[in-house]
Amino acid sequence: MKKNAIFLALIFQFSFLTSTWAQIQYEEGTTWHYGFVSHGLLPIVTYTSQSLAIDGDTILNGEPFQRIVKSNGSQNWDIQTPFSVEYIRREENKVLRLNQQNGVVSILYDFGAEPGESWTISIHDCELLVVVDSVSYSDYNGVIKKNIYVNDYFIGFEDREYVGYCFKGKIVEDIGHTVTFFPHRAFYLCYGLEVDGVSPDGIRCYEDSSFNYNFKNYPCNSTWTEWVGINDYEQTNIKIFPNPVKDHLAIETSDETDIIITDIIGKVIVEKRNIISKIYLDTSKWEIGIYFISVYSKGIRIKTEKLIKF
Repeated sequence: MKKNAIFLALIFQFSFLTSTWAQIQYEEGTTWHYGFVSHGLLPIVTYTSQSLAIDGDTILNGEPFQRIVKSNGSQNWDIQTPFSVEYIRREENKVLRLNQQNGVVSILYDFGAEPGESWTISIHDCELLVVVDSVSYSDYNGVIKKNIYVNDYFIGFEDREYVGYCFKGKIVEDIGHTVTFFPHRAFYLCYGLEVDGVSPDGIRCYEDSSFNYNFKNYPCNSTWTEWVGINDYEQTNIKIFPNPVKDHLAIETSDETDIIITDIIGKVIVEKRNIISKIYLDTSKWEIGIYFISVYSKGIRIKTEKLIKF
């Protein structure tokens, strides 16, 4: 009789823990839609979509996880990589991620974090420190959610430090980062692999059975191509001149802005962070040709334009 009671108690405890775990996980079918920008060999940019969806539960290394599977809306790049399927789980206010390369489980998001608090994400054999700068609250379709504004610190190979390059920006409670769900640039710096696309274009939509929100006000999974133009960035409070350029390029802004300049095949030529006034770049030794300027505000890419060097 005593053994039966113990057995029943264990069953009850297991059922309770299983039920509790299930209650705080993302439900199957929960989907995030993000956008990416792909630079072609012509002076065009392609805006394409990527969806991440919860497609079930699994046990790895004796621990429960949920599979989150990536799919893209075009054929501009191949995402069939070791990162096409990721494994996450919720633990109250935290989302944990399994580092498939070394088996380490680390915090991907801490929705309960307050200013000054931090967490570390394990990525391949690197680590990314995420620090909370501030928090606020916003209404998302009638639901008040916490906004967590973060900066990041990544120590790459040869002890090169990247600050604010991988995960800087806004995290929305229960939803995730508004730039990319996983720290896209940190994967590239550590693993040397573009695991998603060339340039993140931010979150488009989030949806589950009881809640959805469109961040961009256009279809979540749309793809389109645009010719890049040449203008003075009036809508983004930034001026880049002259264009075409020969020896010196001026960048002037009244807002905190990040600039990444790439050549026509996507190689980063210049990277400037936290521009708040005016800087000058020496372009005299650049090869003659076409370059692309990507402008970021609070970690979100807001503009890509063509720059001609003669």
